Amino acid sequence: MHKILLTTVHPAPYIDKWINGLNTYFETTIIYNYPYLQEKAWKNFKGYPGFLFSDLSLIQLYKIIKSNDLIIVGGWTNWDCLKTILLSWLLKRKVGIFTDYPFHQKKYADFFKKIFLYRIINYIFCATKSTSEFIEKKYKSAAQNKTKLFPYAVEMQPLTPIKDTLHKENSDTIDILIASNFVYRKGYETLFNAFKLLSQEKTNKKYRIKIAGHGPLLEKYKKIALSINNLDIHFYGWVNPEDYNNLIKETDVYIHPSYEEPFGIPPLDAMFRKKIVIVSDGVKSTDSIIKNGYNGYVYPAHDANKLAEIILNLDKKQFARIGENAHKCIEDHYSIEVNINSIKSCFK
Repeated sequence: MHKILLTTVHPAPYIDKWINGLNTYFETTIIYNYPYLQEKAWKNFKGYPGFLFSDLSLIQLYKIIKSNDLIIVGGWTNWDCLKTILLSWLLKRKVGIFTDYPFHQKKYADFFKKIFLYRIINYIFCATKSTSEFIEKKYKSAAQNKTKLFPYAVEMQPLTPIKDTLHKENSDTIDILIASNFVYRKGYETLFNAFKLLSQEKTNKKYRIKIAGHGPLLEKYKKIALSINNLDIHFYGWVNPEDYNNLIKETDVYIHPSYEEPFGIPPLDAMFRKKIVIVSDGVKSTDSIIKNGYNGYVYPAHDANKLAEIILNLDKKQFARIGENAHKCIEDHYSIEVNINSIKSCFK
């Protein structure tokens, strides 16, 4: 059994899903940069047991790297990660970095990757196909034949049968969930502009909107929500995984409105659960898999009119069909087998 070392910023539910899946075929060790991040402090969540960089001496890190066959480093922009890459290279261990979509490239970072980093590492593990295409095009010879598809793990637990969810064709209420923190790039400005447009339309449909997330812009949008008539909007703040799972189980529609989302796990979770998913074209985890009206909906990230139009034209009679297609799409594109096969290919 090959031995794999992963490094990542902090423990998280999606990291646990990665490791639990990989452990089926590989012996996996993990090192964290931090024990937790305050903005992602899940209640009663401990994470998969691992090491902290701050607890390891250079000799200890050296021994851990030497005992593994493949090292996947979660980034390179801090000293702990860069140190791990360099030690792996010196020890002649197979080493790669994990990256999601790099929206903003700095000139000096580009130069460093082109002339050094991408030339000494063996692999670049990319969260999405678009990430791989971007890197191969931008870095050409330095990244040639090095990219491997390695998406974040998606929740794939047994589903509640679709007939037991809220997809009731005879109901005039559509339940909508948004789960994003309140920062600009998450697209709340366009989302609430769409809500304003929606509230002005004469329709028999009713919308029950639930929003989970915290952040510096939360109070601003709470005030805006009070000024929007005819819409039932509730704010839940930061929620733990169990509460989030209950919210998504109870919803009909999930919206992910980010202007820039380097990956985006919640829309994939929702698609797997056969929900109707509406995403902006800035969400990279869905940018090549959603077809409008077939397995979900996509709109231009800053186009409130288009988002409002999609919501207004939702037809509950189509929800079951679209949900089934969405579920199948996630099974095809985001099974943990994708990650496992990428790692297996490193040892061929």
